[in-house]
Amino acid sequence: MYEGKILFIKDGSPEGGMSARWLCEWPANVLRHNGYFVDTMNYQDVPEMSKSQKRATAEADIIVYERHVDDPWLPFLEWAANKKRLVITLDDAYWDADPSTTTYRFWSHNDRLEKLEVVASWAEKVVVPSRKLEAHFPNGWFKPNRPDLSDPAWIIMPLFSDNSVCWGGTMGHIQGLKDHPFLQAMTNICGRGDANFVGFSGSNEITSVLEEVPDAKVIPMQPFNEWLSALSGSTIVACPVGSEYDEARSWIKALETSLAGSVWVASDRGVYDNMEGGILVEDTVEAWEDALMSLLSDPEGRDALMEKGRIWAWKQGLQDHLDEWEAIFSEG
Repeated sequence: MYEGKILFIKDGSPEGGMSARWLCEWPANVLRHNGYFVDTMNYQDVPEMSKSQKRATAEADIIVYERHVDDPWLPFLEWAANKKRLVITLDDAYWDADPSTTTYRFWSHNDRLEKLEVVASWAEKVVVPSRKLEAHFPNGWFKPNRPDLSDPAWIIMPLFSDNSVCWGGTMGHIQGLKDHPFLQAMTNICGRGDANFVGFSGSNEITSVLEEVPDAKVIPMQPFNEWLSALSGSTIVACPVGSEYDEARSWIKALETSLAGSVWVASDRGVYDNMEGGILVEDTVEAWEDALMSLLSDPEGRDALMEKGRIWAWKQGLQDHLDEWEAIFSEG
């Protein structure tokens, strides 16, 4: 077991809470509970650290820093790269984001993408949750996003049920949703009255796209535990994948679905390879419609697939994969 001191520096903002949970908070908690020496702090505090934060930074052997770079943080990151073992962690291909999204506008402003590439080159490793992202960085290191299964959020009560297909996402998902064959398949299915469609939307633009499906019920994005309850109550959760930006995503959406006790249908585009508990489909209207209807019309088969997925998913927690962090902490 690695015996040095590890400092996770995460996004402490409300809007960054979801990524921080997967990239830093859950790993830090699980490592700490398993005897590792771990501290955490928010990246927003880096320019003006408290005495205790300065001490934690000085004592750390490895600093795991979550993605955010800009001028106020560059001196610290350069110092960390020279004096410590710096590991950068990030979750998406921000350079491929749809230009209409806040993600693109944030990362394209003030040369942040160029600065990210520079800081990534300083780091010993860039830890990412997709193979495509790993290939983007010369020092990329693939590590799947894994949950802390002791988190109370995983105690789930279904939010709704009754023959429903669910999709949810923020504005960052717009590229993978617009004009996707999944939407036409849902339009056909709901037009016949074979199922209900429930969409969780993180923006007005997403809402407009989701409302194209007949009688769609569109709900604002909910806190994490409510989102898990929505997944748990869904008959099927859809995981369509667009091009470029979406192809660099992690497996979170389908993994959450299986952990919550539902089944998923996903684009066969590499993101959800080797998972259990769902169906991978070619991105055509016919393939999506056939897969969704096959699950909607076969409760016994659906339950068997759900149970298979649940068993697989509950083996994917951080607690059972500490060897992945050991590999990151090892030299080289």
